[in-house]
Amino acid sequence: MDISELRDRVYSLPTLENKMADLQRELNRARNEVSALLRQYERERGDVEQLEKESLSSFLLKLTGRYKDKLEREQREEISAKLAYDRAAARLESLTRERDLLGQRIGELRADERRYQTELNNRRAELGRLTGQNADRYAQLEKQRKAIIAQITEIREAISAAARAKSTALSAQESLKSARGWATYDAFTRGGLSEISSTQRAVDFWFDNIFTDLSVRGQILDNAEQLERLLRGINATESALNAKLRECETELAANRRAEETLLVSM
Repeated sequence: MDISELRDRVYSLPTLENKMADLQRELNRARNEVSALLRQYERERGDVEQLEKESLSSFLLKLTGRYKDKLEREQREEISAKLAYDRAAARLESLTRERDLLGQRIGELRADERRYQTELNNRRAELGRLTGQNADRYAQLEKQRKAIIAQITEIREAISAAARAKSTALSAQESLKSARGWATYDAFTRGGLSEISSTQRAVDFWFDNIFTDLSVRGQILDNAEQLERLLRGINATESALNAKLRECETELAANRRAEETLLVSM
């Protein structure tokens, strides 16, 4: 890797370090949310378990014909709490993986930064020959290059985020297609809470609590249409981002040629 490539990698470091700081704050909030939702789910699960026991209150509810309605209501609340917890836990896991990958990239770039600084120290004697108009032009190109590379880094991060969102939306779309046969709460809960699949949770991540309704077929159709619109929006965003990335890469190539011309003319 020559010094120009090394420098370009180093210039992306501040952007990624800022992203790491934001990501760490988001992780802290996500951990707090997971803890709170876990406590809520445990309370709701305890309510169901209490009802299912042969207790005096259960006996009285059965005598009055209110037991089934009460149990179903508590089960719906339990499932709602469990789905909310699962969504938050999945998001926390995703954020943790993203943090670890980003940390690895930053570590590599910091090593590159040390190599770059060493190389700059070795070349300072040569760079000292730049005076007057040449020195001003070099500083201008350096400032321009930093701005372009920071923009390229942000665009690439946005493209990656769009790709992740698209993948999740496509998975949710497939889940909705298979979910059109689910019509009632009883069909969904047959077998108990442990039968809630990861694909069902993926759909619920996009459309809050659709599985806690006693009649979900209409919602599934509506949400399928929303997903279609979402995917069209993501595709349009990807196209715009890729066009902007090509524009910035063209600017960066022109900047490098100008720098090379200046150094060769010394």
